[in-house]
Amino acid sequence: SEGYQLRFRRSDADPSKNDSWKAQNMGVLAHSKSMQGVDFDVDELAMVHDFEYHAEYCFGVRTYFETGVSPWSEDSKPVRFSLEHVGMQPLAAGDGEEGTLQVSLLGQQERHNYRCPAADVSWPPLTFPDGLCWGSGSAEAGAQAPEMTIEYRLRWRRRVDAHNTRVALGAAVDELLSKQRQKGISVIQPDPDEDVRDIAQRGYLGDPTKRADPSNEQSPWQTAAVVPARASGKGSATRCACALALLQEDCEYEVAVDWRWRRVGDAFWMPAYDPIRFTTRAPAPKPQVPRPLAIASEVWDWCTDLSSLDSAPFACFHWPFTQQPTSQIAPAPIERLLLDDAVVEPLARGDYAVQCRSHGEP
Repeated sequence: SEGYQLRFRRSDADPSKNDSWKAQNMGVLAHSKSMQGVDFDVDELAMVHDFEYHAEYCFGVRTYFETGVSPWSEDSKPVRFSLEHVGMQPLAAGDGEEGTLQVSLLGQQERHNYRCPAADVSWPPLTFPDGLCWGSGSAEAGAQAPEMTIEYRLRWRRRVDAHNTRVALGAAVDELLSKQRQKGISVIQPDPDEDVRDIAQRGYLGDPTKRADPSNEQSPWQTAAVVPARASGKGSATRCACALALLQEDCEYEVAVDWRWRRVGDAFWMPAYDPIRFTTRAPAPKPQVPRPLAIASEVWDWCTDLSSLDSAPFACFHWPFTQQPTSQIAPAPIERLLLDDAVVEPLARGDYAVQCRSHGEP
């Protein structure tokens, strides 16, 4: 019979000291005569609690026979136990719009003279980089990634437009800072970043949900849900989603998604998808069909602007306002369809863009 024994130590430990090493139990090599002179792999399992996450380890092996035991092999190159280092961060699945955060607005139609805006926020799950080797397999051999679970945090906040509302929000935050919260932490207690170490040096800047916006132009970030999903393996998710219901009408919202490993890795949240904004304003109503307008001769004589158009072909149309008109009625600038104010805030004005085509043209 022939057997082997595996040992390991931290890469920063002194290899000459016996207490730096930890040896596994001896294993038995079972092979036949057909395997003589042929290289083969041996899988050796080690308990997870024997290793420290983010640490580097060196390994050695020795074999034993009926007649004795061989010396220990040379140390292996350092192996880092981490899913966040050097190309092992999850990557977004897909390119283009399918690989980004998406928002679908719901509840835009009135029911009993009331709207209940809602938003369905969806995103593709994060996955491991292509070509990553797991275990003794290889990327070419189709080695399967482990069934790792990722947690996603959906957070949202609302834009505060009214000045008085901003003042009231600032007063509420001041009360929290003066009476209820730790110094500099206005929303969450205890500090979620306490004792957090960015060992993988991923550039962690702190949890954005623990502080309020100093300008009070945005409400504090609120956690809507934590969604767990498998990153790979059997039963892995193809799409993640979470619905935000009972949103306020005519408001602007911002949503973002963060991620972290569920059972291993750093405990803090890292950004998965950049924030996107959406509004719950009601869609602009469609104007009615414009109808030709006959101009009386008295109007021709009174309106000099119309008289100046007498030499050029033109037509006048009229249609009812879809909402109350503003106090300003003016033509759009040259080579522009709308006034500048209408471009910035289209639903706050009653401007219309008029276009024409020859009958029969597409």
